[in-house]
Amino acid sequence: MIDVLKRAREFHELLSVKYADSSAHATRPEVKVLLTFMSRHETVLAQALKEYVDGASEKILESYFEATPDFDNLMATDSVHISPDARFEDVVDVALRYDEALMQIYRECEREAASDDLRDAIHGLLEMEKQEEIRVMRATLTG
Repeated sequence: MIDVLKRAREFHELLSVKYADSSAHATRPEVKVLLTFMSRHETVLAQALKEYVDGASEKILESYFEATPDFDNLMATDSVHISPDARFEDVVDVALRYDEALMQIYRECEREAASDDLRDAIHGLLEMEKQEEIRVMRATLTG
């Protein structure tokens, strides 16, 4: 489980940098603001995962999965380019695709969990991601 949490945290950190870089090059003011917000948001999620690891039980952290989740495709964020002249909707679409890809990994882990405790822990991470997705959507809709 610790490997999954570590890779998920790295993913959020990578997205934070990607969004910050894209914000620096964005030509539309509303997109620049959105990307800056999303970069900070990804930093908060990375920190939340670090705190989760710091507080999780050894039993959960040392749990493993027979099949290792495929973070390699998820981490290939260069495959999705945010153009400097991207529209607001384009950026939201990219963010939703990344969120869905990470939630899919969590769902796979939840299905493969060897114990109820591990399944509950992963379910909590999945719910956290869902809530964060809702929070981002609300923030983007209210401007």
